[in-house]
Amino acid sequence: MALALLEEPEKLRGALVPLRRRLLTRLRTAASASELAREFEVSRQKLNYHLHKLEDAGLVELVGQRQRRGFVERVLKSRADAYIVDPALMSEPAQPSERARAADRHAAGHLVDVAATTVREVARMQSAADRAGKRLLTFTLESEVRLAAPEELHRFTDALAAALAEVIAAFDTPGGRPYRVVGAGHPAPAAPGPRERSERIKHGLGPVPSGPRSAGSEATGATREDGAEKAPGPRERSERIKHGLGPVPSGPRSAGSEATGATREDGAEKAPGPRERSERIK
Repeated sequence: MALALLEEPEKLRGALVPLRRRLLTRLRTAASASELAREFEVSRQKLNYHLHKLEDAGLVELVGQRQRRGFVERVLKSRADAYIVDPALMSEPAQPSERARAADRHAAGHLVDVAATTVREVARMQSAADRAGKRLLTFTLESEVRLAAPEELHRFTDALAAALAEVIAAFDTPGGRPYRVVGAGHPAPAAPGPRERSERIKHGLGPVPSGPRSAGSEATGATREDGAEKAPGPRERSERIKHGLGPVPSGPRSAGSEATGATREDGAEKAPGPRERSERIK
């Protein structure tokens, strides 16, 4: 994927106009102004105005021309598949006190600053590699660790730093090409709520996992720590009804209760079991 870094305020301002953002996405595949005018259902005059602005900003480029009934039609294409905003455009230069805080390896501000620098440098080098028709060699490692207590973070960081120093010492070669190695960690985001899941599904992003399941739990029929069967979810109930299995009981029955007409010790009638529901439905 070709990347381009937006590090000039004027280019960023021009790219944020809603119609121009749509044009940049569409022009990943080359097209002419007349084609775009039909697709976007806007006048050619208006479309040409926005295309010229994008071209002046260096966000789209001329890739061809076509002869059309007495005039030449220009074909344009986006210069990149994705545009990345330089984080420095949205922040003020760091003050001395902020730099002192950034020296702390456990400061969140330091992590953000390092991540922003990585975004800027990699995007620039990727753009240069694309122009030269070369591949930019990078690597990314991701993992997850569960720490028993907050104070374990410092011990983990020290151990990781020592391991990293040992690996670097083994591979570092005088005169070789330097690589910037970044190690960082942050708390995993909280499990999304129902509203966020609904929004992701609505926009075609798919559901978000609610978090790791306990060891030994099955995909269906997971159990609680006390051994009782968990209440089934809407999907399981829907599947059982769809296949004529009837609804699922909302909780376990006590040992010794009858399949039909079982009662609790307080005299109230218990919820019917699967067998009784099946007989009633039958």
